[in-house]
Amino acid sequence: MMMAIVSAIVAQPVFVGHFVGFCMVLSRRIVGITLFFARYKQCR
Repeated sequence: MMMAIVSAIVAQPVFVGHFVGFCMVLSRRIVGITLFFARYKQCR
């Protein structure tokens, strides 16, 4: 557990970069799901 915290502090810039990328992917996926559901409801 302690090593994870230390490595997280050391790799903070990398983690921030990964976190931003993850958020971008997640938001894109949420938008895609929302558009899919909107289209699905329109088709019904």
